[in-house]
Amino acid sequence: MGQLGRGARFATYSSRSVRAAVEYAREHPEETVYFVSNDTDHSSDGKFPEPMQRDIAGMEDRFFLFTSLDGVVNKFATEMEASAEDVRELLDTEETRAAVLDAARGASTKRYRMISGMRLVHDGHSCRLRQMGTSRWAPTAVALDKVLEVSGREVGGHQWFTVWVRWLLRENKSLRGEEDQRAYAWETRVLLSTAADQAVTILDSRRPGPITEQDIPGLPELPLDAEPLRLLGEAHARALLNTPAMQATLASIAERVAPDLSHLEATMRAISGDIQVGSDWRNRIAETLRELPIEAPGDEE
Repeated sequence: MGQLGRGARFATYSSRSVRAAVEYAREHPEETVYFVSNDTDHSSDGKFPEPMQRDIAGMEDRFFLFTSLDGVVNKFATEMEASAEDVRELLDTEETRAAVLDAARGASTKRYRMISGMRLVHDGHSCRLRQMGTSRWAPTAVALDKVLEVSGREVGGHQWFTVWVRWLLRENKSLRGEEDQRAYAWETRVLLSTAADQAVTILDSRRPGPITEQDIPGLPELPLDAEPLRLLGEAHARALLNTPAMQATLASIAERVAPDLSHLEATMRAISGDIQVGSDWRNRIAETLRELPIEAPGDEE
């Protein structure tokens, strides 16, 4: 439990810890306990169910239930003016971006059965958008787009903000050996504070949706992850070696040089495992090998 004003205690417990909060209230009759839980087993419209009402009998005036941290802020805070400039620096941090990505993974499995996004189709130096839908998303990069709405309150000398924010999220998948980049726009309602020990809390969110062309410059860079790149390179190597053009080329080389081309294949796998390659790269390699002026070795004397 953390201190929240003199003579008050504040707790955010799971359903297995309700008894601990009740016991604490019984053992500390001089303090007020505020219990925070969005578990429907704990509350019905902000009220304790009958069994819990019996547990807190005699403590009704100092044991209270909140269904979100937002309710705590509303009760104990003094309203203050706030603007987007007041919260932008607090939002644009590594910790906040990590919290948004974590919430996105949870929303994928618990809240939305289908979401819409945009597939990024790269064409030279330009990027086109193609709408797509998916039942599962796993963004790995996020960037702050804009602050939509903000309200502020002051609690114990610290400023607390409730903010609706629009984020731009991006993910990279491997589809049939090719890179498949996708992007989404997501609006979340967050609670954050100037207190150094308070992490950002995602209070609510709206269904993710597709980005627009105007959003492209603001998309986050994808993180460099060695393992996905390695797997992608192996997929490209397999695709390269199995193309008809490459098989014909290898067969021709084997006929003219040696029956065992395992060393050549291993070298090609190593090359394509270090870089991202596409169909153009595979075609150029196949054409180059086909045109190599390889002479059959003569008899040794």
